[in-house]
Amino acid sequence: MTVSHEVPVQRCDACGLVLAVRDGPCPQCGSRERTRWTVSGTARLSAWTELSNPPEGFPRPHRLALVELAIGCPLLAVWDGEPPEGTDAVRVRWDGSVYRAHRAEPGERGEGESPEIDARRSPFEPPR
Repeated sequence: MTVSHEVPVQRCDACGLVLAVRDGPCPQCGSRERTRWTVSGTARLSAWTELSNPPEGFPRPHRLALVELAIGCPLLAVWDGEPPEGTDAVRVRWDGSVYRAHRAEPGERGEGESPEIDARRSPFEPPR
């Protein structure tokens, strides 16, 4: 199986906010009009947690990671593999329903990649 190193994101057509694939209105302006983009899955680990007693049907331990894509878009992903260390360089993939992240291997860190779009601001910034 070939793993793509590109992931889908959405850009609000009204305000330009780049965000993870989701339903509902734009959290910044309320618009429902979005354009879907495919961008590099190169990311930086911001934080992670481990659920030692997750809900039924989830693996134990269940690890979640907050990562920031190279274009500046933060997203929550299921962490695959051993627990992350520090602010590891990571790779993100989309499995059709959730984002999944893992520690980037040497040579997999995305040097020389250029993102397809430029995020205007983070979803965590207050509205202007």
